[in-house]
Amino acid sequence: MKAGELKLVLISNSPASRTRKFAQDLDLEFIASAFKPFPMAFIRASKKLNIPLKALAVVGDQIFTDVLGGNICGAFTVLVSPLSRKTDFFTTKFVRVLERFILKKFEKKKE
Repeated sequence: MKAGELKLVLISNSPASRTRKFAQDLDLEFIASAFKPFPMAFIRASKKLNIPLKALAVVGDQIFTDVLGGNICGAFTVLVSPLSRKTDFFTTKFVRVLERFILKKFEKKKE
């Protein structure tokens, strides 16, 4: 993405102490304690990137935080599979069960 000169910002609900390490490893700017799906972090990211919200692409692995938050703001959203579920918090594990249920419903509608 960087080679294609795309501007990137890591948006995380985790505190800065945890998010900073990931962002530094990837050499990215970041917004921590984002309170996704609330729109403030997405608005801050669009301002950091100097682009309108409708030009923002949100790529995330959770429907109820990343995708919902991006959709609320009018951004383009992409749902990806989680890299690992081993580090998920208890609440995230619970929410992923709900996400699987919703995804199955969408897949049945496609048929």
